[in-house]
Amino acid sequence: MSNQPNPTNLNQATIRHQPTSITFGVYTDDEVRQRSVTEIVSSVAYDALQNPLPRGLYDPLLGPPDSKG
Repeated sequence: MSNQPNPTNLNQATIRHQPTSITFGVYTDDEVRQRSVTEIVSSVAYDALQNPLPRGLYDPLLGPPDSKG
């Protein structure tokens, strides 16, 4: 007996949820300042695949590295 879903019953096994509403908000200046701080712990900017390292010089949390994003 396999635990794999049966492809013919895939739609029956899929859980779906239709959102009924979405709410957006705006951060205050203080909230933006609190969320805009990150600690840089590595002087290495990129990994072997040229992806920015977390908590490195080009951490994505710091925003885009140039104006072109």
